[in-house]
Amino acid sequence: MEKGSTGSIVATTITRITITERSLRNVFPHLWVQSGRYKELAEKLLGQRIVAIQFNWDSTQRRVSSVIAQSDLLKPMLGLVGSLENVSRVFEKAIISPNFQWRSSAE
Repeated sequence: MEKGSTGSIVATTITRITITERSLRNVFPHLWVQSGRYKELAEKLLGQRIVAIQFNWDSTQRRVSSVIAQSDLLKPMLGLVGSLENVSRVFEKAIISPNFQWRSSAE
């Protein structure tokens, strides 16, 4: 826990989300292939867990003032797939961005 700039308390919890076959098919469909470098990336991601969520506590109001779901997927993905080039491949046609925001369509 930390003290926020306005005197609030900022607590960060870690929520682990597992990358399953279903999430690969639905979120990273371009990785769900039978062979090649994309299959290797999918194998590195399968079964891995990532994500963090932050809660801000307002001591004056005595309640949670905000929940910030800012997840940095860039750092964990880099650790899993080994290079920025591979991270770029993971997210190039994914329906989420490296900061875990849904895209309207995979580009």
